[in-house]
Amino acid sequence: MIIIGAKGFAKEVLEVLHQLHVDAADICFFDDISTDIGDTLYGQYAIIRNVDSEMDQTTFTLGIGGTLLREKMFNKFTAAGFKPHTLISPHARIGHFNTIIGDGATIMTGAVLTNDILIGKGTLINLNATIGHDS
Repeated sequence: MIIIGAKGFAKEVLEVLHQLHVDAADICFFDDISTDIGDTLYGQYAIIRNVDSEMDQTTFTLGIGGTLLREKMFNKFTAAGFKPHTLISPHARIGHFNTIIGDGATIMTGAVLTNDILIGKGTLINLNATIGHDS
C-alpha cells in the first residue's frame, strides 16, 4: 500500500492502516515535494520520491488532506495504473442502508455516516465527522 504524502495527514492514515493490522512491510509513502524529510518515516517505512520508481505496491490511499491536491494525486496515480484503495477505520460507524462509498475514499476514526449517503471517489471524511441521511 502506498500512502500518498509523508507528513501531517499521512501519519493519521498510517494509524488507520495499523488499526486494520496491515503488515508494516506492505506500506510505503510517496512524497515528491518535501525536502525536509529523510528516506524513511519512523525508521521503517520507505519514502518513494518518483512515481516512475520501481514499486512493489500497486494500490494507494491518499494521505493528503487538501481537496485540490487530493484530486490531483488521485488522478495522477490512477492514470499511472495504480488502484485506489478505500480506507475505512474500524472505529468509524457506517450506515447499512444505501450508503455508497466511492473508490479511494478515506473515512477516519470516529466518523459517523448514517443511511442514504453518497461519498464520491477520493473523498476524505475526517476524524469524528458526522454525515446524516440524504447527503
